[in-house]
Amino acid sequence: MPDLTCSYCRRSNLDPGEALCPACGAPLEPPGLSAPLPEPIPPPIIEALPEFETPELWTVPPLEVPGEGKKPSVLLWIGIAAGGLCLLAVLCVVIFTMIAFPVRRRQSAPQSPAVEAIRPTVTARRQALIPSPTPAPVLEEPGSTTIPSPTLPPIATTTVRAQGKPFVGELAPEFTLLDANSGEAVILSAFTGQPVLVHFWAIWCTYCEEEFIELQSIYETYQAEGLVILAIDYEDQRSEVVEYGNDHALTFPLLLDEDGDVTDYTYQVNGFPTTFFIFPDGSISSIQIGTMESAELERQLDEILTR
Repeated sequence: MPDLTCSYCRRSNLDPGEALCPACGAPLEPPGLSAPLPEPIPPPIIEALPEFETPELWTVPPLEVPGEGKKPSVLLWIGIAAGGLCLLAVLCVVIFTMIAFPVRRRQSAPQSPAVEAIRPTVTARRQALIPSPTPAPVLEEPGSTTIPSPTLPPIATTTVRAQGKPFVGELAPEFTLLDANSGEAVILSAFTGQPVLVHFWAIWCTYCEEEFIELQSIYETYQAEGLVILAIDYEDQRSEVVEYGNDHALTFPLLLDEDGDVTDYTYQVNGFPTTFFIFPDGSISSIQIGTMESAELERQLDEILTR
């Protein structure tokens, strides 16, 4: 009978009647049933890898230690100094140019002060009205004939009138204006030798309406003595002036200052009503701004009527 050998620990000469190996305790198999053990697999042979040479490009340069770098060269310092001198020179040139040739600001032409600023009573009126483009607008009313345009030439005179703001004792400034009713040109110097009242007014002036009652009364009283009243309207329409004169029964001439030049610049009137009392020789006796009492009006008239 063949020897019984443990298939695990390889112990031989075991008792065939035993079921377990007394050495390792593994179950024993009958001799005919045990399979041959496999041959041990030899370990793989590991060949050493060939050594590769490291290229020079792969080498890492040594680290530079701080403080051991190269110092700037002399040429670099010379370049920095030259650049700084150039910038300083440019700055000096700019400063010198600004001081030697200062920029002159454009000065606007001085504007003359508006007349409305010193006469608040007519400021809004002047802004609202537009002067008529024609010197003599045609006024047509139903049932009435057309007022002819002025065709009379200016009346020649040798009297030299003052220019600028009028003063008492000087000749009254000359003017030529249209009569609202007749459409004829009226010249102040044509009345030399007669006492004259030059009265400045406007339709919207309530004080002027009260003053016209006194003026119409004295005109009817002293017209025979040569008294002349010239009422100069300020920038109103011709049709309105004619209607105003008819409503208030005014018989003395109503003149049209359509562009306001005579009122604003020739006589420089600052308020309404304003009356100039003029002697027969053309000189100004007195200037009255505002309304007058009957006694004051009579006193002013006596001076220009008796001279």
